[in-house]
Amino acid sequence: MRKLKTSDIFSLSKIAKKMDIKKEIASVAKDVSNFSPEEKAKAEATMQSNIIMIFIENIGSAEKEVYKFLADISGSTPKEIEDMELPLFLELIKELFSGEGIGSFFSSALK
Repeated sequence: MRKLKTSDIFSLSKIAKKMDIKKEIASVAKDVSNFSPEEKAKAEATMQSNIIMIFIENIGSAEKEVYKFLADISGSTPKEIEDMELPLFLELIKELFSGEGIGSFFSSALK
């Protein structure tokens, strides 16, 4: 999977808006700036897991857009993403949310 770039913000924002997940993500987001490194790592891991679940629970609202976006960042076609075995698809979602930049995108989107 390639690193996210500026143009990905537009696709992600359309997906998030179509899924209508802003409030749900805001409810799990925490300010970790004053946490110790250990507390910060634990809180970020929990937030990441919660955001992945929110994304998966709402994926049906933006199915085609998600296929297209994941295809773009993974070098696949939307059809390949659609036909991907479930464990591989879930791994791709996890990789997306563990990647650099996705956290900042959602943090900025919630402001």
